[in-house]
Amino acid sequence: MQQQEHGNSALTLQQRICTLAGMLLTVLSLFAGWQPPHVPAWATVLGGTSVYQAQQAVPENGFRAGVWQILMVCSVVCGLLLLVRCENGRLCIPAVAGVAAAVICLQTALTHFHPMPGPALAIAGAVLMLVSAADRLRK
Repeated sequence: MQQQEHGNSALTLQQRICTLAGMLLTVLSLFAGWQPPHVPAWATVLGGTSVYQAQQAVPENGFRAGVWQILMVCSVVCGLLLLVRCENGRLCIPAVAGVAAAVICLQTALTHFHPMPGPALAIAGAVLMLVSAADRLRK
């Protein structure tokens, strides 16, 4: 990909697309199911689990699961760090912050993992942001 005249300090188009796609996936994951529907103990004791689940079959999304604050802040921080330039020959602090924010997103998604689409989208988004930030840090 082409870089601007500042050499290693400029972001490639691939890094920008990777970060923005990761942000999009992470934010969209909040609208998907994060936790399976809660079935109270009395429904399982009485044998009415299937009837109860049919009535209450709405999985909790990322907002109700309580992960939206962390994922929103970290994904927005990763996107905003695209606006900050790094100087040549120095440690790129925005890239380090981007790696940290992506790792926090990944850790949050793995901590709240269920076989549901929400955590899967968040993991994919965090990996994309992590790859982009690590690539920026490497250069």
